[in-house]
Amino acid sequence: GAIRNKWPDLEVSLHLHDTRGTGMAAAFAGLQLGAIIAFDPARNSYTTRVPLSQAVGSHPYGSLMRASDGVMYGLTYTGGKADVGVVFRYLPTTDSYTILAHFNGTNGANPTYSRLIEAPRPPKRAR
Repeated sequence: GAIRNKWPDLEVSLHLHDTRGTGMAAAFAGLQLGAIIAFDPARNSYTTRVPLSQAVGSHPYGSLMRASDGVMYGLTYTGGKADVGVVFRYLPTTDSYTILAHFNGTNGANPTYSRLIEAPRPPKRAR
């Protein structure tokens, strides 16, 4: 990115509040478009799981929400079809990334905080 080009020796540190080893970093790789990363505390290193882009969503805010089935969900501030963010699902076991919805201004735009919560499933109705 532009910052990395201007200051090539600048050390970029990530501060993640994630004890499960998977997180999102908006300041990833020289402040580019963001990524889903996995952190290994034993080696004090991280690996890129999914690089973000304008097409799939970029500039994530907040953190990933891990649902009870192990699937993770998140939001991006920009990117997607209208460039105003997406809602996505990430499966850490396979590094599978799926866009669930593109924000378009009518259904939302540019979320700045993604404290997602898992809603309980409604009970099944008897037939």
